[in-house]
Amino acid sequence: MESPDPETLCEREDIECETETRSVTRGELEAARDLETHVTVGVVNDGGDVLVSNDGSRGWTLPAAPVGHDDHWTATASRVAEAVTGVDVTLDTPVRIRRIEFRTDSGQTHTTYNIVVRTAPVSGQPVGDEPISIAANEGAVGGADEPTTPRPTPEDRLWIDRVPDSQADGIEADVRAVLE
Repeated sequence: MESPDPETLCEREDIECETETRSVTRGELEAARDLETHVTVGVVNDGGDVLVSNDGSRGWTLPAAPVGHDDHWTATASRVAEAVTGVDVTLDTPVRIRRIEFRTDSGQTHTTYNIVVRTAPVSGQPVGDEPISIAANEGAVGGADEPTTPRPTPEDRLWIDRVPDSQADGIEADVRAVLE
């Protein structure tokens, strides 16, 4: 799968694109410039279930990782999908984009994206054996030489056939987009 930029994806009629604009101060805009684009992966199986992880802070959600400045979101999505399942996974199609635009009163802006991509169905309900680690500066999974943030262990992963109860609107919309 190619890795088109998020704005190009937002132009497609088959991809839901949601935009949120946040009014910020100049200092907040500078801090927002450090925020990275993220890719969220909806791993589906041949039974129509989707794999979710309990990340400890937001509850059950689709696996996600930051996309490094020199990385493509498709490469990051593939690494995440294969880490959480332990099997080769093929990306299918992006299904949803969340665009967050930070804007100052003077018109300066910075935009970040969350790209939600569905995989081609995998067989059964595979779960990778290892905890997932996301490299802080490259968005890579399990980067040995990079500082990492601990991610869910295999026990914190679950296959579901519907949106988990009591989820935040963005998480609920992501899971729903993958399941539809």
